[in-house]
Order: sequence, then C-alpha cells, then structure tokens
Amino acid sequence: MKMLGMVPVEKFKPNEWNAIELSAEDEAKLKQQMRVSGPEKTEPITVRRAGEHYEIINGEKRWRIAQQLGWRELPAVEIEASDYEVKKYCLSYNLLRGTVNYVKLAKLMQADEEMVKVCRELLGEAKTKQLLESGKRLTKEAEEILQEATMKGASVTPEKIQVVARPLRNTSQRSLRRPKRQPTRSSCAWCSKALRRPRKKLKRKKRKA
Repeated sequence: MKMLGMVPVEKFKPNEWNAIELSAEDEAKLKQQMRVSGPEKTEPITVRRAGEHYEIINGEKRWRIAQQLGWRELPAVEIEASDYEVKKYCLSYNLLRGTVNYVKLAKLMQADEEMVKVCRELLGEAKTKQLLESGKRLTKEAEEILQEATMKGASVTPEKIQVVARPLRNTSQRSLRRPKRQPTRSSCAWCSKALRRPRKKLKRKKRKA
C-alpha cells in the first residue's frame, strides 16, 4: 500500500466492474458530508496504477461527487491488484455497504465469465445461478422499473429480480400466441375459492295438505 497524498481528479478513472448504486437520498447525504469535511478530510479512495491514470477500486462515488463540488484534488491510496482482485474488492465493498446494484451485476456476469467466479465465491452458487438466469430474462422495461425503484431507496434483491423477470417474459410471449379464453368459474382462482364457501341451508316450506 502506498499513500499518494492529494491527486488531481482528472488522474482518476472508474473501473468496468463496479456494480454500485446509491439511492438519491444516500447520495445527497454523502455529498453533504463531503462538502462539510472538505477534500483533505475526505476518506482516501483506493486505486491501482493504470498507465498514466489511477483506476478506482473503492471510492467511485466520492470521485464523482468531488467533481460535482468543483474539487481539483482528492486523497488516494495505491495498491497492487489483478483484474480478478479488483472485481472481488469492488463487490466485497458494495456488499458490506449494502450498495450492490444486482441488475448491473447480472449484466456484468453475462459479459464476463471471471465475474461469475467472483460472484460464486462471495454470493454462493445458488444465488449466483439465480441472478444470472433472471438477468437474462429481464426486458428493458423491467430494468427501468428496477432502476427507478433502486433510486428511490427500495431494496432490489436477486429474489425480487427473479419475480419481476418471469411475468414480463411470459407477457411478451403471450402476445405471440392465440388469445386465451376468458377464465371460467372453474379456472378462476378467486371464483373457485368463493364457490368453496359453505352455503346456507334453505328451509323448505311444507306443502299444505
């Protein structure tokens, strides 16, 4: 580990594997904290050397906010890390903070086999498989819905992605099929439940002789 001190913000660049997402509220809080603390007292971002630049491993949001605030420099720490280690560090940091964008992570896994290995190591085989398969079924509309929910502070988990992906896929496929008949009393779940309700016995009137 090497302390770099204050580094010009234009010397940094984000890495390609950071599946991070902050809600608008959390990002506003971070921005206010940084505005109060100032550049020198902001937590140093972790980087690795990448040619003439420093590739960000941890601290991409701080770097972007620093540019919004008009800062010219940020403190940084340099480490040596392989691509696999950078991917693992990014996901580990985001898991610890609860800032993982699982939709983005699913897309990364589809494009990068090594990212799948990282997820298996940190998330487990079952959750990785679930997320990978659900991500392949997501439509553009579903991605936008989930992204909007994330920005509003909702927790978008792999389980929720699986729920959203399945019905949207089925809906698009149904449009290509013959239209289904309207549900009958026997096929409608609500009606079937209603029909199972006990009926009141009606008293029969005795016929007059």
